[in-house]
Amino acid sequence: MISAHKLLDIPFHASPNVGGVMQASPSAVVIHYTGNESLSGTVNWLCDPQARASAHVVIGEQGELVQLVPFNHVAWHAGKSQFQGRSNFNRFSIGIELVNPGKLTRVGEQYCAWFGKAYPKSRVVRAKHQHASETGYWCAYTEAQITALTRLILLLKNHYPIQQIVGHDDISPGRKCDPGPAFPLNALRRQVLHIDRHTADHEDTCEQEKDGEVIASQLNIRDSINGKERRGPLQHGQKLVVLEEEAGWYKVQVQETGWVKKEFVSIRDPQPEKDMQWLA
Repeated sequence: MISAHKLLDIPFHASPNVGGVMQASPSAVVIHYTGNESLSGTVNWLCDPQARASAHVVIGEQGELVQLVPFNHVAWHAGKSQFQGRSNFNRFSIGIELVNPGKLTRVGEQYCAWFGKAYPKSRVVRAKHQHASETGYWCAYTEAQITALTRLILLLKNHYPIQQIVGHDDISPGRKCDPGPAFPLNALRRQVLHIDRHTADHEDTCEQEKDGEVIASQLNIRDSINGKERRGPLQHGQKLVVLEEEAGWYKVQVQETGWVKKEFVSIRDPQPEKDMQWLA
């Protein structure tokens, strides 16, 4: 529940890094990653005047929520920003930070964050950022985070005229790369707003993406139609997003994008009112 622009029964740590009351109700949500490993560390930093940055809510890896700024106040999270004809997103958006290290570097058989922590291969997504020319390694978000975020945005949508969900990299391309390609923004936007990043930017020219489900016992996913197989096959019943079709293959998005044989995927009928449990 939300009362007086604050989440009930959720810890509130007031950040000093805020502007005044928004001139109108917030109409957008901006998704960020923290670039670190700690919920408490993020909260402490965003509540430090030296940071000169804040967010409305931080979500930990276990799905814990901490609120720092009332939803009707300006938080300093977007910086210089512009997207689809609107600029200065701090004025009208709610900023949500997810604890996640972001881009990883492969060192031998390990995948390390900039601060030295190694992450297991099961948390690694190999993907190309929308503003990059080469693939890289990114840390996957947890199911608990995606579930908590989804419920939060649905709640916000019931209280405020939320019309956009964007990544920091959408509104500050070249300057910011969060939340990055490991974050399932298309699926989130489609389920909450019934649009996605792809069709929102190219509404008249691009084919609508579809929800799909693996119907084989196991299904290999490849870098390209004739490319190498990725780590671990997809399992029966696994949900995915079909991005495009070519020569009997589907380009799909799970936590990363890849190609699978079309015959082993069943296209699901759109059911936007359904729960988002399958999203992650």
